[in-house]
Amino acid sequence: GWWPAGWDAGIARKFLRLGGVLMVGQVGILLLLRADTVMIEQMRGQAEAGIYAGATRFSEMAYMLASMAVTILLPKLAERIAHSNEAHAHELVRRGSELMVTLSLLSCGCLCIAGPLVIRLLLGPGYAASIPVLLVHCLSALPYFLNEWRHAVLVAYERATTSACISWFGLVVNVGLN
Repeated sequence: GWWPAGWDAGIARKFLRLGGVLMVGQVGILLLLRADTVMIEQMRGQAEAGIYAGATRFSEMAYMLASMAVTILLPKLAERIAHSNEAHAHELVRRGSELMVTLSLLSCGCLCIAGPLVIRLLLGPGYAASIPVLLVHCLSALPYFLNEWRHAVLVAYERATTSACISWFGLVVNVGLN
């Protein structure tokens, strides 16, 4: 037939179905990360939105650390869930949560210490108003890192649809509250 040798059509369908759900969830997260800037522009204008966007660029760079940790840990977590007892899987989830809290606190500390200097050096004095925004925004590192870990845990437990729904719910709540 037309299917390449060695490929399992059932696995490919599952992968595509799961990939589609994950993509929908990630679109929700991306919109959530951008919704604040759009809302600030609508409420306060382009100048205020630019100040906010200048700050969030740096905090979002710190968020890459969460994605890297999840990329490293997810295969082991999925393997433990599939081939170990529940206690081992729960232990890995707990240790991963502790790691994400630690990484988020380190990220927040680095943003607080280096962020103001980086904004002054890279963006210039016109973005000095971004510094207090960054200092407040860096506090979002903890919930963001834990959200990334929750996403990984749900994917490992084959609950990607639940994760996607939570992402979109967060977007709706954020827009609704503002």
